[in-house]
Amino acid sequence: MANNSSFFCPLTLRGGLMRRPPPPTTFPLLNYDPVLWYHSSSVLALALDCMTASYRLRQNSVPMWQLSDALTASGRKVVSAYGSVPFPMMHGSCLPDALDAFADVLPWRPISVCPEIGDGRCFGQSVTLRGLDGQSSVSPLLPGTEPPSSLHLERSGEDVLASYVRLHYPSTPLAVQLFSGASKLTPPFPQIFSPALSPQGFLPNQSDAPYTSSQPVVGLPVLTSLQSSPAVGLQLSELQKACAALDLRRVAPSFLSHGPEHGEITESMEQLRDLAHCYRQDRCRSSSEEDDDDD
Repeated sequence: MANNSSFFCPLTLRGGLMRRPPPPTTFPLLNYDPVLWYHSSSVLALALDCMTASYRLRQNSVPMWQLSDALTASGRKVVSAYGSVPFPMMHGSCLPDALDAFADVLPWRPISVCPEIGDGRCFGQSVTLRGLDGQSSVSPLLPGTEPPSSLHLERSGEDVLASYVRLHYPSTPLAVQLFSGASKLTPPFPQIFSPALSPQGFLPNQSDAPYTSSQPVVGLPVLTSLQSSPAVGLQLSELQKACAALDLRRVAPSFLSHGPEHGEITESMEQLRDLAHCYRQDRCRSSSEEDDDDD
C-alpha cells in the first residue's frame, strides 16, 4: 500500500495488528460489542465521516492532496487515527468547558494500530470536530468576569481547539476544522449509545428533563485526529520484527508454494524496515542538516 498510495491509515478497534493485540478500544459513552463487525464498523464509519469532512465539502473544501502533503513528508506513508466517539459535551455548554473537563488527558482514543506515545512528539496533525449544532464554540464570558482557563479567552472555535491541542503538542504543525453539522444516524445504524445521551448526542445538564430509552440517538458530535508521529514508526518496526521472526516454512508451507517467492518476502521486509526508519527523529534532523549544507 505504501508503494501505491499517497498515504494510508489502517483503521481498527482491535488495538493493533499483532497476533496478540491489546484489549479492544473502549469509549465512555458507547455500549458496543467489538466482536461484532456490525458494531465496530459503525464506530469507524462515524470517525471516518468526521476526519474526511474537510475535503468532501461542496464549498470551501480543502483538497485531499493538501492533507496528504501535510502528513507524509520524508516518505512517511502511514498515519494514525484517534477519535472521541461521541465527543462528550453537555447540552447548553461551550467548547472550552468541554475541553477543560479533560484536564491533562486527551479526549480521543486510538482507532488505528497506534497508541499515542504521549510525549508531545508529532510530525503533523489534522484535527476535526463536527456536530456542535446549537452549542457555543466559544465562552460567553460577561465583561469583568475572570475566565476559568485560557481557552475561554479565544475568539473562535478553531482557536479554542487549536490552543487545546497545542498544550499537548506544542511544536507540531496543526490543521483544525470545525463543522456545525452532526453525523446523522439513520437505520440500520445500531443504537449502541449510553442511555445518558440525548437524541442529538449531548449529555443532559441538571435542568434538562431525563431522556427515555424510546428516543433514539439521531446525531452525534465527533472529534478525530489524524497524526503522523514517531508512534507509527514504533508499530511498523515491531511489525517488521514479528514478521521476520515468523518461519513460514513451518507455519504456512503452502503460502510459499502458492504465494510470493521467498525473495519477494525478503524485499517486503526490507521495505517495511525502511518505512519504519522514516519516522526516526534523528533521521529527520540529519535530513534537515543536509538541506542546510546544500543551501
